[in-house]
Amino acid sequence: MFIPCGWRFNVGGSGVPDQQIEEAIKRGIGKINVNTENCVAYTKAVRNFLEADKHTTDPRAYQRIGREAMQAVVREKIQLFGSNGKA
Repeated sequence: MFIPCGWRFNVGGSGVPDQQIEEAIKRGIGKINVNTENCVAYTKAVRNFLEADKHTTDPRAYQRIGREAMQAVVREKIQLFGSNGKA
């Protein structure tokens, strides 16, 4: 049984299914860390870009790709957390 007590808890969210995150938010979890998912998305995008274009020497090209991948994860998490339009 969940008893609201006004405290806020912090949990790591990487790898936790969306349904469990939604339930945790409903139960009062106020901060969910998802930086690992951002880092994984960035790194995967950069690796894929560099693998496809072995002649790239300008880091601005692949850094942009990495940032865009992270932004996609952030947009997804904002929706999941119910935070859209609340900033």
